[in-house]
Amino acid sequence: MAIRPRWFLSLVLGLSAASVSADVTVRFDHPENFKDFTLNSGPPDKVQAALMADLTKHLQTLGNDYLPEGDSLLIDIKDIDMAGGFEGWRIPDMMWTRIISDVYPPKFTLHYVLTDPKGQVVAERDQVVSDLNYRAMVNVKLYSTQDSLRYEKALLQRWFEGTFGR
Repeated sequence: MAIRPRWFLSLVLGLSAASVSADVTVRFDHPENFKDFTLNSGPPDKVQAALMADLTKHLQTLGNDYLPEGDSLLIDIKDIDMAGGFEGWRIPDMMWTRIISDVYPPKFTLHYVLTDPKGQVVAERDQVVSDLNYRAMVNVKLYSTQDSLRYEKALLQRWFEGTFGR
């Protein structure tokens, strides 16, 4: 039997998905020092701020889907290495193109603390989240090819399901 996210159970039971909520806080620890957290265009600070907002929203959505109502999750992201990499040796037209390859898997270094509605710590852990086989992840198909973070989001979704899924 497959485990379904809480939003699915809410729909099946006829409850509003909005009634199922957990508090997910995401903090980025010195993003200016992250290994690879940029795109090839735009001002770096604005691009990074947009990427952080997108990842925060994604993790909060996952929290609402998988965590019990009233739980709180604090995620401190210590480092990010996005999927793919820039290969400066390529011809000038390609040197700022992100090359997606097995040698450049996405990787998050993070610390999380999960607490129950009474404030008791349920789980706390430092973790490195990565997958060398990220390009074959089925979940990537759930995200638009126009989404610059599709591989990172799929990786975080698999991690969230494996770590917090019921």
